[in-house]
Formats: sequence, structure tokens, C-alpha cells
Amino acid sequence: MKGTPYDSLSLCLSKIKLDDKENSNLWIKWYEQLIEKHPKNYQLHFGLGNLLYNQEIYEEAVTAYSKVIGIKPNFIKPYVDTALVYEYKRV
Repeated sequence: MKGTPYDSLSLCLSKIKLDDKENSNLWIKWYEQLIEKHPKNYQLHFGLGNLLYNQEIYEEAVTAYSKVIGIKPNFIKPYVDTALVYEYKRV
């Protein structure tokens, strides 16, 4: 999806502080609303997964990473992050 509005959107979302506990529910809802509008955007699902992981919402993070894998199976990061959840967090 290079050169699409998704690139700009993903860049903006990447600036969200993942450890921002005070606003985490707001960011999660924001991601979910964007995903409703752009369900095939693997970057949104991946960003949501990272946010959920950092908020220690591990099962939902794995679900988000699984959606990334379904959309873009050659993107390695969600496989690694899912493995980390299972290795270190024992979901």
C-alpha cells in the first residue's frame, strides 16, 4: 500500500506513545474506529496489537496480530510479537 493515505495515517499513529496508560482506552477506541473504516489495513491492526501488548492486554494483542497475519502473511513482525506473548506472558 505504498504511496497511499494509509502511509500517512500509519506514520501518525506510530507517534502514539504505547505506554501512555492515561489515554490508552482512547487510543484503543481510535484504532478500532479506524479499523472499521479500513479493515484490510494491516498497519492499523499491527498498531492496535502493539498498543494492546504494551497495555498488557495480551489475548487481544494476539488477536490483532493474527488479523495482520491474515491480511499480510509475509510480514514477519506479528509472528515474532505473537511468539513473545506466548514465550514471556504465558497466554
